[in-house]
Amino acid sequence: MIQLFKKQACLTNKISRLTSKTSYMTSKSGISLLEVIIAVFIVVIAAIAATAIITSSFQINRISKNKMIAANLAREGIEGVRNIRDSNWLRYSSIRDECWNFMENPEAATPVYSCTSGNKIGHQKYYALQFGRYDQKNSTIPYTYKWYLSEITELTLIYPLENISKSELDTSPYKLKLRDLLRGNDGNGDGNTMNDIDESVFAATSSGISDQDSIPTTFYRQIYVEYIDTDGNGTPDANDSGMKVTSRVVWFEKGNPKTIKLVSQITNYLESNE
Repeated sequence: MIQLFKKQACLTNKISRLTSKTSYMTSKSGISLLEVIIAVFIVVIAAIAATAIITSSFQINRISKNKMIAANLAREGIEGVRNIRDSNWLRYSSIRDECWNFMENPEAATPVYSCTSGNKIGHQKYYALQFGRYDQKNSTIPYTYKWYLSEITELTLIYPLENISKSELDTSPYKLKLRDLLRGNDGNGDGNTMNDIDESVFAATSSGISDQDSIPTTFYRQIYVEYIDTDGNGTPDANDSGMKVTSRVVWFEKGNPKTIKLVSQITNYLESNE
């Protein structure tokens, strides 16, 4: 009987140790699973954060790039008007006071190339700055590239750019396109000499360069001119010797318009004192 009790006690002890070992293994296994779940969670959170940072970085780079392009295009708008004045000075040196703000119009039914037409940049007018290759009717040069202004008269477009809808802008002269100038050179090697940008210019429409030869961009540019009352008669107009030029460039980020605006005074500082 005593031996039976001893055997039973021994068996009970073994079962107890086995149960304890099983409980320990189960606990150890549970801790390992929890650690794996936590590790996976940390990795996922880190991956999401890294993706967000990279995406944000790309967006910031794109916005910065667009701002830089827009600022340069706005500056080019001012320089384009200044170039028109300088060209008039050179071309009409003997009558520069009358012709410094002359505006050629190669798009008219009867193209205007001479200052004697009296066609001048207007007061409180909106313009698209064009760059064109067109025949000089009164010149021995067969063609030339130059900046010129095209007046905007459509009622829905005579507002600051940021107040005009994108759908209206997309079909307006304000929309800028890359115009291929070296039309005999196949810069991108695709067999078409008129669709690359080996030497190009941002412009809306250009005489001698069709839309087929152009690459649309996401930018729009507008020139607005107001004369300064330099003669003191209380009425600013084209007879004054100075103008305030506003160059606006707009592009869209996620459907919202972004604007760069530059303002400069352009004057006939070579005006004679006679």
